[in-house]
Amino acid sequence: TTPPTAPTLSAAGTTSVSTILSWSGATDNAGIAAYEIYKDGVLLTTVSDSPYTVTGLTPSTNYNFVVKAKDASDNKSVDSNIVTVTT
Repeated sequence: TTPPTAPTLSAAGTTSVSTILSWSGATDNAGIAAYEIYKDGVLLTTVSDSPYTVTGLTPSTNYNFVVKAKDASDNKSVDSNIVTVTT
């Protein structure tokens, strides 16, 4: 019933249409099952591990990303730090 700790998010390799998100530091007493990636407050995808390449972005646009860790019992962490990228 205990949620995971929040991951620490970073972005690198940003182009006009993509960025690479990576994160670390999330822990849970039962292990991390997945990570939810949010773009501008909307769930973008759920993945099993870092890193993740976000594609299909619009050039010359700001995007805010956060990640939440999720355990096998569907407990979710609080949001990671917000990472803003400009394509």
